[in-house]
Amino acid sequence: MTERKFPKVTSKVIITFTDGEVVEYMITAGAGISRYLADNATESGVLCFWDKDDRSSISIPVSQIRHYRIEEQPQQPEPEMKEQLDALLERFNALGAE
Repeated sequence: MTERKFPKVTSKVIITFTDGEVVEYMITAGAGISRYLADNATESGVLCFWDKDDRSSISIPVSQIRHYRIEEQPQQPEPEMKEQLDALLERFNALGAE
């Protein structure tokens, strides 16, 4: 079986609980995961989030949740990509100085 590769995306999850409390969590997933989470929560009765970077997860009973929102965060380029972009920018700037 082939392992699926996804780009590294971090999102902020803003949960409003039934008592009005609002809490934010960071997860390692894009906003597109929302439908999967909703379907899974409907089936299991528990909304689960995972943060790979922090090596943590949280599970919340859906009966405690009024609603939630997922906001993708701006992504930093991977270190090797950043090096390539910096080298291209340096070449571009050198051409402009000639």
